[in-house]
Amino acid sequence: MELFKEFRFPERSPDTIHSICSVVSSSSPVIAAAGGKRIQLLSANSLSPLSVIGGHGVVKSIATSSNEPNLLWSATDDWAVRGWDVRTPEAPVTTFTVKNNVGSLSSIATSGATGHVAAGTEAIKIEGENSASVILWDVRGGKPVVEYDEVHSDTVTKLCFSPHTPNYLCSGSLDGLTCILDISVVDLDDSLESVLNVESSVAQAGFFGPASEYVYSVSLTETVGFWMIDDAMRLGLLENNRESLDKKYGIPMDYIVDCFYQTSGLEQLTTVAGSHSGKLHLLNVKLDGLELSSTLPHNHQTTVRCLDYDAQNHILYTGDEDGRLCCWKSSSTCATVSSSETTTVASITEAAEGTSLAAEKRLPAKKEPGRNAGNGTSATSESDHPAQHQHQSGDASAAHSSGRRQHKHDRQYKPY
Repeated sequence: MELFKEFRFPERSPDTIHSICSVVSSSSPVIAAAGGKRIQLLSANSLSPLSVIGGHGVVKSIATSSNEPNLLWSATDDWAVRGWDVRTPEAPVTTFTVKNNVGSLSSIATSGATGHVAAGTEAIKIEGENSASVILWDVRGGKPVVEYDEVHSDTVTKLCFSPHTPNYLCSGSLDGLTCILDISVVDLDDSLESVLNVESSVAQAGFFGPASEYVYSVSLTETVGFWMIDDAMRLGLLENNRESLDKKYGIPMDYIVDCFYQTSGLEQLTTVAGSHSGKLHLLNVKLDGLELSSTLPHNHQTTVRCLDYDAQNHILYTGDEDGRLCCWKSSSTCATVSSSETTTVASITEAAEGTSLAAEKRLPAKKEPGRNAGNGTSATSESDHPAQHQHQSGDASAAHSSGRRQHKHDRQYKPY
């Protein structure tokens, strides 16, 4: 079991850590934690502080890409997207400024494979209606490409590119929708591949599966939904998780931080749920509910706001409202802790017995190219969907919770 340091922002100004990401570095791995108007860079091996990035507004989100070594991106409330070289972080290497007729930035994602950065905005009123945008930049060309201003009607809380299909961009919003955009499609109106109705404000969303063939969404009311990307079929919507976890396991749950996907044969989507006292539980996502995998040692003392999972090294990072960053290492042993003033030893248990979501749901046959329909049906037979049959009777709303969105004004997205 490996020793990990616990880091905390200085006591004189304990900023909430609300965004974490691992940065691939040519020298040694770096973990970045954003809180307030600064980004703290730390050694991923020891959590010892390296440097602080400042000189900008409040950092809303940070992101990096595995094929963009040393590069970290930030979105701040001063309407700017900045790229930083973590080896020389004194000044940004790239800055994109957002025009002032959109809301301030709220989320960011980057794809080194396509050379694009995307940023989401907070909602503003335009002609009496809420409006929010997803803005896309071509990093190599150094210019904005397009503004998707009809995808969401409320603040864009989450953006991420697919690891296996990098031209797919997933967006989640407080309007209750999770959308899949194909940024390679020239016809901007047709670039909206799928609209997935979460039926509650979206807090987190992302891709998962061996080939990133699924998408999950976590709402502010602690529901977890998951869909097939290929046909926009909803496979499940797990609701009333607070009550079910209390009844089944007797554990308190006030919120869900996010999900992460474990590879290396596990092929398991896991969600991290917590209490306002800082207690964290790892829950495996199954088609019929959340299954307790382990309870982590009580190192956090307040609400945990964000996480980042290093799939290659099986390390989980969590950040809380008191500015504390913790590491958790995966092993075959139960979670244990040995604490001193500055160190934490902890481990995540392996996935609980039972098949994972990805194992329960086989890949369907390839569809003919075309846009996802809104009827919630699949082009494959029931035998290709062993998990679909058990959910058909209890998921009648899937027929109107997926598919293409009809735009209010039938207007195409505009070049930025």
